[in-house]
Amino acid sequence: MLGERLASMLDYNVSQLCGPKCTELKVRDAVRRFTWEPRTLLQQIVTVYLNLSSEKFAECIANDERSYTPEVFSMVLSRLRANSIAPVNEIERLKNLADMTERIWKQKAQKEEDFGDDFPDDFRDPVMNTLMTDPVILPSGHKMDRKHIMRHLLSSQTDPFTRQPLNENQLIAGISVYEFTRTEQIR
Repeated sequence: MLGERLASMLDYNVSQLCGPKCTELKVRDAVRRFTWEPRTLLQQIVTVYLNLSSEKFAECIANDERSYTPEVFSMVLSRLRANSIAPVNEIERLKNLADMTERIWKQKAQKEEDFGDDFPDDFRDPVMNTLMTDPVILPSGHKMDRKHIMRHLLSSQTDPFTRQPLNENQLIAGISVYEFTRTEQIR
């Protein structure tokens, strides 16, 4: 859970610094007025990525449906090379992490594509509109993917649908589309 939150935060910041909208960040005399040094910030973010670099963290990055795209990582690598922001060995290590993350992201996308839109809405997360991999049932009867409700519970201990108090112990495991199709194939 913490890994996914950290990956989301890093992905969001890196997409703002190097993504398609990065040109909107221009500020006159930013260093003097705000101590704003985007190159230094990017280097620090890259250092965090590299310190956490692992298969598990790559999975956390790939699961970030809001900010992660392989294109943003490609833009980061290009910017690092073009502006000599990081040493070559760090850029190479980040490229390895980016490749591992993209592979996991593509596998996840393929898995969702294999199911297509042919599965009932009961298997879609109502908040993110994605295929639930670990569904849970809330006391209100609503279903959500565990990772999304857990992220919500970190900031608000309430049911997002009813605003009633809610904690992790009240969540009941549901059946995922993967388990459902497996049991249907056995029948």
